[in-house]
Amino acid sequence: MKLNKKTIFQRLIIGLKKGWITPTLPNHIITLQNNIFIRFLRVLGDISIILLITHRLEFLGNGILYKICLIICIVISLMFSIYLLYINYYRIKHMYKVLINNEI
Repeated sequence: MKLNKKTIFQRLIIGLKKGWITPTLPNHIITLQNNIFIRFLRVLGDISIILLITHRLEFLGNGILYKICLIICIVISLMFSIYLLYINYYRIKHMYKVLINNEI
């Protein structure tokens, strides 16, 4: 039985190479992220979260336009948050499977 006597530096290099080439998401999620509607949701989600956090909607006043824009931003932000939870769940699940099965 031959033991692999690798130095810490060699093990670090192997780990970095493996970590660099290992995708963090499964292929079906990567193709989902390339969908034009999901890209649109990602851009709108980021913009709406930034608008809500920085209070930039307040320049619209207290009228009906402000309330409509606020509701739209909240709904888009909630959809974006659900999307991020979905992606992170599959990322953790995929990386756990990769680390356990020693794939790639």
